[in-house]
Amino acid sequence: MFQFSSKTKVVKVFKISKLYKMIKADQSIKADAACIEKVILEEVISTTTLHMKSDEICKEIYIFKIKLKEKKVPLLFIKSLEQVITFHTYFVLHYKEEVKELCIYRQMREDKIQFGKVYETQWQEQVLKELPYCSSLKDVYRHLLLQLIPLTPRVEEDLATFITRATQIEKLEKQKITLHKKAEREKQPRKKFDLGRDIRSLQIQLDQLKGNK
Repeated sequence: MFQFSSKTKVVKVFKISKLYKMIKADQSIKADAACIEKVILEEVISTTTLHMKSDEICKEIYIFKIKLKEKKVPLLFIKSLEQVITFHTYFVLHYKEEVKELCIYRQMREDKIQFGKVYETQWQEQVLKELPYCSSLKDVYRHLLLQLIPLTPRVEEDLATFITRATQIEKLEKQKITLHKKAEREKQPRKKFDLGRDIRSLQIQLDQLKGNK
């Protein structure tokens, strides 16, 4: 997690009952959120607090701290909360001495908010890092997401392109695993050879996608 300026600190504790009302929580959401002890708006990243420019894509970033009573990710609750918040969000889940950082990728498409994949870290000890240089709130959001994805961005690669590339890599990696399993089970030499060829073809695509150019 990045260490932000003291000016971004908010530390506003929400009553879970008010959040239930806000997101119109049904019994499944309430059951999912039973592991939550506290929900805290920890930081607000904005033009006022960080003196950076915003745009229509990213106007503010809310960083939430969720303290847990058990080591569980209340994803249904988080997704429901995400739906009713206008601005970009980032969640830091705390269970005892461990944390998990989580973000649901959002972008604007034709004046509408589109939610994408959930990105998250493993459970680990919290380490505060220095925020890389950023000229805008969009840059801050990009760096927050980048630390959740095990892929190096290319020079001048925008976030949407990076996410698309990461998604393609994940898809091809899954296909490669499936083909490897088929090849291990296959007894006929010809079919085994064809599967090996397909695996090599996937690997070439993966190498191209993972490269810096």
